[in-house]
Amino acid sequence: GDDFFRNIPMMSLRYLALSALFLVLAHTTTAFTLVALPVHKDSPQVNDPCRCPAFPLRPTSTGLRAFPPAAKYAALSIIGGCTGTPLVIKATSTWYRRVPLPSWTPPDRVFAPVWTFLYGCMGVSASLVASALAPTPLLKSPTVRLALFHYACNLLWAPLFFGLKRIKLAAALNFVLLSSLAEVIRRFYALSPTAGLLLVPYFGWLMYAAVLNNAICKLNPTDAYGYSNARLQADLAKMNDMTARRLGLL
Repeated sequence: GDDFFRNIPMMSLRYLALSALFLVLAHTTTAFTLVALPVHKDSPQVNDPCRCPAFPLRPTSTGLRAFPPAAKYAALSIIGGCTGTPLVIKATSTWYRRVPLPSWTPPDRVFAPVWTFLYGCMGVSASLVASALAPTPLLKSPTVRLALFHYACNLLWAPLFFGLKRIKLAAALNFVLLSSLAEVIRRFYALSPTAGLLLVPYFGWLMYAAVLNNAICKLNPTDAYGYSNARLQADLAKMNDMTARRLGLL
């Protein structure tokens, strides 16, 4: 109820702050390149390091025109990842912390910075691949289509797990995510080694999330009708909220 709406501003501020920091770093590394200015050998400035160093440097925006800006890709990736945030907040304030969880479940405050960083890395990685594929239309590339399929599956996981409470289906989806990501990393690395390496932390976190999801499934078995303790706790929380509202307590 009210906890859900109170938590939204704080979570949104954390996402915005972390996103802004990541985008500044991404923009800084891609918006400027350092190039040497040609200096004629007969110029009187050659022997005057105070007026003109041996290798004068200046910023240039040539990289922005020649390559897709990493900051834009990172922003789109992070914004897409935030679409499931309301479902996560609602779940953590209702049923998620009421069901049995493994002792090694990370605290809720960890997810926002970790996923912001990972989505940002995914965006920067995609920008490098787009640069490597230019001028080929991106949607004609099997590698890009595979990456988009994986990203769509990634965005589907939060509604499936936190929204619908279908924790067993979410666990099955994790295997699709891991297998598709392994192939995405292989293809990205072939086009740009840096792009492939940027996805390695994401792969590691996804493996951890898959193991955690499986452990939650074991602690909260799902029956033949798809009903689990997660859905039970969500229904109980909903009934408690309705009862409190009818009694005027909320």
